Amino acid sequence: AIRVRELTEAELMAVEHFEANAGPAELPNPWFRPWVWWTAAGVLVAALGAGVAVLLLRRLREMRIEPARPPWETAYDRLRELDAAKYPEQGEYETFYVELSGIVREYIEDQFSIHAPEQTTPEFLSEAARSGALTDAHQRRLARFLKHSDRVKFAQYEPSIDEMERSFVLVLRFIDETIPVLEEGASPEDEAA
Repeated sequence: AIRVRELTEAELMAVEHFEANAGPAELPNPWFRPWVWWTAAGVLVAALGAGVAVLLLRRLREMRIEPARPPWETAYDRLRELDAAKYPEQGEYETFYVELSGIVREYIEDQFSIHAPEQTTPEFLSEAARSGALTDAHQRRLARFLKHSDRVKFAQYEPSIDEMERSFVLVLRFIDETIPVLEEGASPEDEAA
């Protein structure tokens, strides 16, 4: 049973304020959901990353990786440059000895892992003696050269061209004598490593 009654005055006024039926609601478009966009962005970033990785791997295969140069080769190159500069003939004593002592100190640091460039001569000679990397004869020659070099650099001693040439030969001989001897069947790369 349905019971029907008439609307009261207040109910009639309320009905007048009702809005018309909006009709059926539309379903939301699945492409406008945030998770769809985040997923698409993630796939795109992953694809780009994979592409970059493939390009880098191809590039690395194409590149030839050069092994590090042995310290003595670098020292020989620097000695050639120093000789070509002709500092003794120009009277550039201090520049010559700064360069020459720098070459030998950097060679020793690279070859024997003895921190040499920033140390004073006594500090360096003490560390070289403690390390055991250099023979007594090499330590004596090195000490003689470095003390002579310090006299030129710090005490305004003016060496003769003959003294400068002897210093150059002493450094060259020191490098020659401290190059590691390759064992039979070993390659230079094995020895440098």
